[in-house]
Amino acid sequence: MKINCAIKIIAKFLFLSCLLYVASACSFHEQYPPSWSPLALASKNCTDINGAYHDKDDKGSSLSNLLIKKWFGVGKLGEATHVDITRNNLDELIVSAWNGNKIIATKAYPKEEYVCDTNGIALTWTESVLDFFAGVIWYKITLAKAGDNSLVVISESKGAGMLLVIIPFAGNHLEYRKYPAMKGETQMQKENDEALSKK
Repeated sequence: MKINCAIKIIAKFLFLSCLLYVASACSFHEQYPPSWSPLALASKNCTDINGAYHDKDDKGSSLSNLLIKKWFGVGKLGEATHVDITRNNLDELIVSAWNGNKIIATKAYPKEEYVCDTNGIALTWTESVLDFFAGVIWYKITLAKAGDNSLVVISESKGAGMLLVIIPFAGNHLEYRKYPAMKGETQMQKENDEALSKK
């Protein structure tokens, strides 16, 4: 009798846990804005995203925060006016934040830290979280080029864990951000061109 009661209690607990899991699942998938210029087709060798781009998109999201903050913290990134992205002869992806002609921070991604996929150049990493939410979050940021030479960032994240220690939680998120290309050459692009011309 006691065993049957225990089984019923466990069954109810599992059932409620499943309901909580479904209730706590969160998903948001943004569609590519039809008003934006279409994405350029990715090449077999890797999409050419070399260029200089405004640091802020139309919603105020910072490109330097997305690509550099994780390693350097916010620091002076709030002063960034634009970001230079260059894939050099060593296949390193160099991302630099600038304030006018003054460099603020630079992050070099070796070829082992990114992949070329059907949309562009993808960076991935995972983070463990221990707060009101305990779990793991997987991030993927894909850098793509639009037909108007803007940089399009495809931001994806997936996570799973426990809310408040007792509620299972899972979610995924996808959104697009666009950073217009800067007009004219920037300081870093000039330096890169000079360095390449000497080889």
